[in-house]
Amino acid sequence: MTQKNFKNNSHFERSIALAICLLFLVALISLLGTFPTDPLPSKVEGSRIANIFIAFTRFSGGRSLYGSPFFILLLGALGSFVSYAIFGQIKAHFNHAASVVFSPVSSLRLPPIGTQNVKSRLEKALASFGYRASSSDSNMKIEGSKNLWGKLGPLGIHLGFVIVLLAGLVTLWGADVRETEVSEGEVLT
Repeated sequence: MTQKNFKNNSHFERSIALAICLLFLVALISLLGTFPTDPLPSKVEGSRIANIFIAFTRFSGGRSLYGSPFFILLLGALGSFVSYAIFGQIKAHFNHAASVVFSPVSSLRLPPIGTQNVKSRLEKALASFGYRASSSDSNMKIEGSKNLWGKLGPLGIHLGFVIVLLAGLVTLWGADVRETEVSEGEVLT
């Protein structure tokens, strides 16, 4: 593996680790926003334990956490990170170059018949493994690729994630959210 390929692989692994950390942080902070901030009346069963938990999580601010600048900045960082990944996937797809080079899973052995027509024999061998071979005469390179949906699937998922983040931002800025509390046994008219 060349120095450049190793650099691409380590960059790829670091970016996955960063994405996992950002998603975990968003999930953890989102979880804090779901807890109530008002203590339960003492006559409610289990209120003592619930009130201890509510006092512990009250610092988050409840649902107002979702509109806080920190949470919006965190989602913005996640959205820009995913947008960068989308840009890299599109660039790699149209350049017909893999952004990350992996070691081959299986080895390919050609019978020693001489060096004549090696290109066509190699393309046939790649086709026998289910790869679509493409060659470039300018730099004597033959690439094999398969599973187009495997390349386009992550791109679609990342685009969908960015669309969901943008929809949440539009909802945050333009929605009229109102809350009401309905106690047990109370009837709304």
